[in-house]
Amino acid sequence: MSFLTAGVGSLIGGVASGIGSLVGSSQASSAAKDAANAQLQMYQQTSANLLPYNALGQTAGANALALAQGPQPTQYLTQAAASMPGQMTQAQLEATPGYQFARDQGLKAVQSSAAARGLGVSGASLKGA
Repeated sequence: MSFLTAGVGSLIGGVASGIGSLVGSSQASSAAKDAANAQLQMYQQTSANLLPYNALGQTAGANALALAQGPQPTQYLTQAAASMPGQMTQAQLEATPGYQFARDQGLKAVQSSAAARGLGVSGASLKGA
């Protein structure tokens, strides 16, 4: 008789467990769908909040591209070399604004570096300049 009672109890426990797992999985599935919907709503709200900045960035990018496609740096070299066919001379190269700026910035960098190390008027820094 105890085997029969144990078997019936086991059967009832198994059925109850099965029903519980079905209910639990249904609740878990519902919770997952709710979480996914909440995330979608947050994404859509964030996207709407950032839309003006996105549009501003795209406009700025187009403006920067237009500026970059303006006068080309090689325009100065072409103008300087137009008077002489062939290769550009050192004097013509030194007359270009890009060369002068790069030279001035390079000299300032060397002088600042030497001054920062306490070598402002040393022979090595004068030689480097």
